Amino acid sequence: MLEFAPHTITFAKRDVLYAPIQPKRPDAPTALIVGAHPDDETMAEGVDDTLIAAGVNVIYVDLTLGEARNLPNYTPTTLAQQRWKESIAAIMGKGGKELYNAQIPDSNVSQHYETGVVVLNEIVTYIKPTIILAPHHGDPHPDHAATYAITREAAQTTPLYATDTITGKDKQGRLIRPTHYVALSKETNRKRNEGYLAHATQVVNLPTEQEDQEKDAVLAMTRRRGREIGVDYAGAVIFTSGSHDPLQQLLGNAL
Repeated sequence: MLEFAPHTITFAKRDVLYAPIQPKRPDAPTALIVGAHPDDETMAEGVDDTLIAAGVNVIYVDLTLGEARNLPNYTPTTLAQQRWKESIAAIMGKGGKELYNAQIPDSNVSQHYETGVVVLNEIVTYIKPTIILAPHHGDPHPDHAATYAITREAAQTTPLYATDTITGKDKQGRLIRPTHYVALSKETNRKRNEGYLAHATQVVNLPTEQEDQEKDAVLAMTRRRGREIGVDYAGAVIFTSGSHDPLQQLLGNAL
């Protein structure tokens, strides 16, 4: 059983779910990992885990609770509750510092664009991150692409990086060309995959073979990027906006 109960913080007159995972280091930089759904931190391909290992305060924000997925034995409300619990467990296992969820309706992120921008902008202003990672702007999943657009506007001048897609291609089928590769140790890759597998509703007893194949593809993402630079495992991100690119300084020798 979890040792704390998540509560809410009001941003832009909206109740945002909040779970403090562990104390932040007051002297350390902060990375903000933005996702459309719980488990989207997996798209960072272990870059977030590498930042955590480097002593960076890593904080996670999801825009929705992922309640729209049609799963047996769940209503949208009970699925949202379960996915929030799974998300806390995943971020706790990674060593992240905090977790937020804006509770925007799932599968309709683009329809709540302005709400997303205002809420996320207030969160960014509150947290003051050194860098932000968000889903790729060309991701085939429309909620992921909309989350990038919201983050781009909300981030203002904060350096912004797009994460990978499951296939390494955008929605037009074009290869995504990273600006940064991050080599992952076997242990870091294990933590990344364990974080993903902590989202049990998304990986256990999946209703279709296609979804099971997608799970395997998610787990294989870091091996695919690793082959591209001659290592066992790697993550990849794309620097997309900002006046400077501080990722190498934050990660040191991992790049």
